[in-house]
Amino acid sequence: MLGLLATAVLAVDTIRDQTNQAQGAARRTAELTVQQLERPIAATGIAHALRAYVVSESGNLAPYSTQEFMTQLLREVPLVRSISIAPDSVIRFVAPIEGNEAALGLDFRTIPEQWEPIREMLAAGEPRLLGPFPLVQGGLGLAYREAVDLPSVPSWGLVSVVIDAEAYFSRAADLAGADPARLAIRTTADGTPVWGDQSLFDAGSVTLGAQPLGADWQVAVLPDPIDASGSLGIAIAGSLLSVGLAILAYVQVGSRQARNELVVRLASLSQATPGLLYQVRVRPDGSFAVPYASERLKSLFGVAPAEVAEDAAALMALVAPEDLDRVTTHLLESYAHGTPWHDRFRMRTADGRTRWFQTDASPVLESSGEALLNGYLVDVTDEVAAESQVRVSASVFDSTRDGVIIMDAAGAITDVNRGFTQLTGYTIDEVRGHSLSLLSSDLTSDDVYADMRSSVARSGFWRGDLVNRDHDGRVSAQSVTVTAVTNEADELNHYVAVLSAIGSMREDLITGLPGRQLADDRLTQAVEMARSTGSRVALLVVGIDRFRDVNESLGHRAGDIVLKESALRLRNAVPEPQTVARLGGDEFAAILTEDASAESVVGVTSRIADALAEPFHLGGREVPLTVSIGIAVFPDDAGTGSELLTSANQALRAAKEGGRGRHTYFTPTMQEQARERARLTQDLHRAVRNDELRVVLQPVVDLTTGRTIKAEALVRWEHPELGSISPARFIPLAESSGQIAVIGDWVFARVLDLVTDLRRMSPDFAVSFNLSPVEASDPDDVHRRRIAFMQEKGVPGSALIAEITEGTLLNASDAARRNLRTYRDAGVGFAIDDFGTGFSSLAYLQALDVDLLKIDQTFVTALASERDSQALCEAIVTMGHALGLRVLAEGVETSRQREVLTGMGCDFAQGFLFARPLSPEDLQARLRAEQDGFSPDVAGPG
Repeated sequence: MLGLLATAVLAVDTIRDQTNQAQGAARRTAELTVQQLERPIAATGIAHALRAYVVSESGNLAPYSTQEFMTQLLREVPLVRSISIAPDSVIRFVAPIEGNEAALGLDFRTIPEQWEPIREMLAAGEPRLLGPFPLVQGGLGLAYREAVDLPSVPSWGLVSVVIDAEAYFSRAADLAGADPARLAIRTTADGTPVWGDQSLFDAGSVTLGAQPLGADWQVAVLPDPIDASGSLGIAIAGSLLSVGLAILAYVQVGSRQARNELVVRLASLSQATPGLLYQVRVRPDGSFAVPYASERLKSLFGVAPAEVAEDAAALMALVAPEDLDRVTTHLLESYAHGTPWHDRFRMRTADGRTRWFQTDASPVLESSGEALLNGYLVDVTDEVAAESQVRVSASVFDSTRDGVIIMDAAGAITDVNRGFTQLTGYTIDEVRGHSLSLLSSDLTSDDVYADMRSSVARSGFWRGDLVNRDHDGRVSAQSVTVTAVTNEADELNHYVAVLSAIGSMREDLITGLPGRQLADDRLTQAVEMARSTGSRVALLVVGIDRFRDVNESLGHRAGDIVLKESALRLRNAVPEPQTVARLGGDEFAAILTEDASAESVVGVTSRIADALAEPFHLGGREVPLTVSIGIAVFPDDAGTGSELLTSANQALRAAKEGGRGRHTYFTPTMQEQARERARLTQDLHRAVRNDELRVVLQPVVDLTTGRTIKAEALVRWEHPELGSISPARFIPLAESSGQIAVIGDWVFARVLDLVTDLRRMSPDFAVSFNLSPVEASDPDDVHRRRIAFMQEKGVPGSALIAEITEGTLLNASDAARRNLRTYRDAGVGFAIDDFGTGFSSLAYLQALDVDLLKIDQTFVTALASERDSQALCEAIVTMGHALGLRVLAEGVETSRQREVLTGMGCDFAQGFLFARPLSPEDLQARLRAEQDGFSPDVAGPG
């Protein structure tokens, strides 16, 4: 026995040598892995080529040639999954398209896990490999990204090369001869997981740095397990946390001296470690024994090692009942598969308490069919409690409805919770690095902020009310607490601010009028009083037309001035003691209770419209605005205060849709119209996707020759259940729901195809398309993209005519004028539709370089019977020709109308006299007939 004890001591020394050898092998594997990760791959070359292409095109990317270039670039490139171009950080082009459709239109700024690394890359000014992160098209990817700067457009956008993360890491491991299960990668800066089992970094692994394509990673390789069995017949394996675990096997000792030496070594090792060294024997029948446990077993669990040497039942009985099945299952799995046992579970200790323990053990399969798990057990109760506290704190932080802001010692925001985003509309990316002043509305006095600073500096705490402005410019009062947090050395570490909404204000903060809550209360009281007395209540909801344009062009401060001035004018226009309140946004309410007769309502409505028609003085300029007014009366239009408000709001919508600057009374049909509008809006979302839209063409005839020389493209919606739906019904829905650009893109693409076919028959043929006022004000990239598409297809600008109404021209914002100029600069013609119904300035006509005036159908219809209409049409023709413009009459239905128009020199005409809107095939047939000598210029009044 003493001889074998000496052998065991020698085995311990042997393990030390084998450990060193395993560490050396792991280092060599780590070095090879780093080399493979840092090997040049095609990503850099592809990204450079993409950036060079964007620069060569000055950022004006034609869809088809760009797509073809990207497709050719990507052919037969290993590891690369997709490439993309993202102007203004929004993916507009991706290749291959198949399988990556979900990436199109993706705005990186809406995905924090991708946008934050991109921001850091942009700040560093160097391209970098980012990720890995989940891809919207599925799977896990790494992205090599480069910023694109153009001389005319700094920070134009990004180009990206997405690498298949799993394939990339697996290839590196394979070429380096590394076992993927013993390899892990994380970021150097903050330890963010990149690939592999992250616990390897805490398990005695060899760690090296890697910098592939600008990334900064750490690579961990876990050394192979030690196998010291050999001819000695001793199985010693396992690890002691990250340093290594000494494992015992029962041996026969050959000398008392050797045995004593081994006992001293083991005792020293057991005393030096905070936990428990042990062996668990797992038998084929599923029973357990603990052939070795250090002496701490007795003090921990009140069980002597000898009591469990042959049967572990006494120890297993101490495992918490809710954890016992899991512990048993994991032990048997380790035995069956030869995998390490890592577990956390609860056990009852010698003092009767239940505490958390963590174990790590490695199995060795013996020839007898049994397995010996050599492991280490440590009490982690405090760690589990800390983790639980962190989880609870994180849950509270993220789930509380109040807004929570974390700031560093300098007052810069480092983190916010979901409640903050819901309360203010700001995301963490938008506020990180800013101070609380980002929320300032200028409606809180400087004294309040001074008190906040001095109180926090003096006592580390402040509580008060602030009037803040949210992301969309709305102001609200909030209860705010600010607390200074110090570290163990009593040094300032960070600040925590909590924002709580005070609730609906009884008084509006900007105008001083009663707020929404008070207005609701007074309206309810007025209706109940009127119900009991048999009197009437009139509610006027007043909306400032195009108030959003003021905020966008002049800023929220100018918008506040308009609101304050509007409130003052409303107070003066509505007689006392009637209630005037601000409902929110650009909407006000006037509650008429003293005299709600029809005459009184008309008088108040007129005074309000006149008072708010006076221009507002903003920043040295006069800004004219109009108002729309919705009117509802109790008991005619509603039975309660809330229903009355709903009815007035529906009337206001009708007033705005009717052209703004007018007032509208509620009618019962508005309720049904509201429900129908909601349904159609929902159905419209699927119309383009389901191929429910189509384009028809209304021929335009030259009145001198009688030939068809142009056509107007009109969009139609064939609803699968409701049949054909007029554009007059669905275009306003598309505008209000934000779908007009999508429909406009579809129509524009269809028009390009149609005009290409038509010009093969008639080389000078042109097709006009309509631009709605809302569409004209859409972001300019929509219109630039259309022009690039047109040029890519080889369609000249002269083949297209953009039709806009007089109102669009007259009320165009700066953005709309820039967009219209985009078409004009590309050679696209312009027509003013419904000319004569508005008040167009000749200066506007000349500034846009309009080509064509279209006389409105209402004047054409009355040509034969009303002298005024004839005079007006003649004046339009004369004025147009004097300005070098051509004139087109629309809605021509009779031969007499055509004769009068021809006599006054009108150039073109369209209407049912010549043809109803035709399918593309029927228009082509018409053109062929004209070329064959037959002129179908009269279709009858039909």
